[in-house]
Amino acid sequence: MKAYVTSGIVHGGKLQVRSKQKFEQAIAQFKDGEVSVTIERKYATRSENQNAWYFGCILPLLSEHTGYTVDELHEYCKSRFNAKTVTIVDANGEIKDESRIGQTTTKLNKLTFGDYCERIREWAASDLGVTIPDPDPDWREKTEAA
Repeated sequence: MKAYVTSGIVHGGKLQVRSKQKFEQAIAQFKDGEVSVTIERKYATRSENQNAWYFGCILPLLSEHTGYTVDELHEYCKSRFNAKTVTIVDANGEIKDESRIGQTTTKLNKLTFGDYCERIREWAASDLGVTIPDPDPDWREKTEAA
């Protein structure tokens, strides 16, 4: 076995893994030796409604305006609004190439995905003159009233 991934809860400074029996069975399959252990805070990923708004409203409106497909625009938006820089260096540490690549949006949580969509909307409005409606027409009023 190369890897085993599970989730759990930290309670009182102690880790309680889900399905402890499966966890112990998985560990028993590893050969003796050093392993890597990573614990990270789990966040809710984007919601189904956010995903539906992105692929059902934002990208189709941009597609209608630009003539590019939804998939092409998804790749464009990832590289423009959710990118990281990849730098290739040689053995001496000299930079040989550098490029920005779009990162997956599937791992963004609700807040970061919302920010991603908002940056796309702002760009669409300012640079293309395309107005992308709020996912909920009463969203702004509900936010201001809270």
